[in-house]
Amino acid sequence: MSVLESVNVYAWLAATLRADATLIGLLANGALGVQREMIPTITATAFPYVVISTQSEVDVQQLNRIRLWTTGLYQVTVLGLREQEDTLTVPAAHRVDTLLQHVTGNANGTLIRSCSRESSIAYAEYVRGIGIVSHRGGLWRIEAQAP
Repeated sequence: MSVLESVNVYAWLAATLRADATLIGLLANGALGVQREMIPTITATAFPYVVISTQSEVDVQQLNRIRLWTTGLYQVTVLGLREQEDTLTVPAAHRVDTLLQHVTGNANGTLIRSCSRESSIAYAEYVRGIGIVSHRGGLWRIEAQAP
């Protein structure tokens, strides 16, 4: 995947999620609660967060090796404290699912051709000094075409 498409998919995902008042209202840090690849601080008062990360990217090419578009698998998960799961984490994960399922868009000239969830994600981990952190979300297949 060209850097342009990858950067623009991240920008589109973040903009789409940050533009939704319902989702932002569920995040402790508002629009800053949508992050790329990792959360900036780990404190109990900072949860929940939405984290966007790349799992894989593949170019779709013609026979003459000219790239037509790129298809990527992106992980979009909501991280929240276990005690917030029913009130914040799961509702935020449902909202992310609603916002991204079967939508298209444009980011800096890159066409987002399709976006659909390929599988769900649900697990928890113990974080020292914080407690149990739940991860709820999915793996999203996104096709992007640069100009």
